[in-house]
Amino acid sequence: MPSPAQSRINGSKSIKRPLTAEDKAKSTGPKTTSGKARSSRNATKHGVMAKTPPVMLGEDSLGFKRLVKQLAEHLNPSGPTENLTVQQIAMCHLRQQRLWQFGAADHDHDCLTRVRKAKYPDVLIKKSALGDDGTTLFVDVTEDRAEYLAKIIERLEGCIEECTAFQNCDDLLEEDSYDREELDGSIRWWMGKEFTTAIQNVAIDLKIVLEREQPARASVNARLESVKTAAKQELMRFKAEQSELAKVDAALNELQAQIQRVDEQRENLMDTYQSRINRDLDNAYDRLFRLQRERSAIPTTAVTVL
Repeated sequence: MPSPAQSRINGSKSIKRPLTAEDKAKSTGPKTTSGKARSSRNATKHGVMAKTPPVMLGEDSLGFKRLVKQLAEHLNPSGPTENLTVQQIAMCHLRQQRLWQFGAADHDHDCLTRVRKAKYPDVLIKKSALGDDGTTLFVDVTEDRAEYLAKIIERLEGCIEECTAFQNCDDLLEEDSYDREELDGSIRWWMGKEFTTAIQNVAIDLKIVLEREQPARASVNARLESVKTAAKQELMRFKAEQSELAKVDAALNELQAQIQRVDEQRENLMDTYQSRINRDLDNAYDRLFRLQRERSAIPTTAVTVL
């Protein structure tokens, strides 16, 4: 049986209140120039076969205008029909450029993926699992490098916070105190495989100091400071690697977004688009030359376009 909240939601879906003048005033659409430009292209999927002269967001509109101007100076059109044909030719060149960019993005994505796997490989870790007979087994599993870095950075930051807290504890050296038990547990944690060798070594040194009959508080605090120093150094190293990996992943995501703008479901899509662009370009040139011949009353001759 649905909850009262769910019933209200379902009821609101079936009964729609007519829009008031106040509702319509709130839904005025984008107000900024960039927002209007984005909304005008909401139906654009990839733009490879777009025939309208306006360029898509992220493309060089001034470069397209320069191309149209250069083609007009070279082809010398006359009248609106010939000028429109020149613009269509420029659009064919722009679509060709888009197609090249998609192909380059696909290639770059493959190359960068291989670089990421080589430079930032997955990490092999052991995880516990319950066997069929009820015993605990340890199995090797792979973990993405980014996830591994996030976890170890969190551990290192926790280690630094713990060391600072222990240094400020008054009853840290009392045998049965809660803080002493917490410290012993943290030392065992720092000595484990979850931390690097540098931290494990200083944690072992701290454990040896604590096992003395009357350890000096200054010695314990000094060892805690050594653990903090080692953790901070490791934290800087792993954060630097995390930052570099984040840049690689951001570049991969950007390339993947470019690739996804092309419909990957159709077979031989790139070849199909290339053929259509070539056909439209040839037709535009033929139409322009035919119009120019008719305008100049020049007898029909074969025209070769390089």
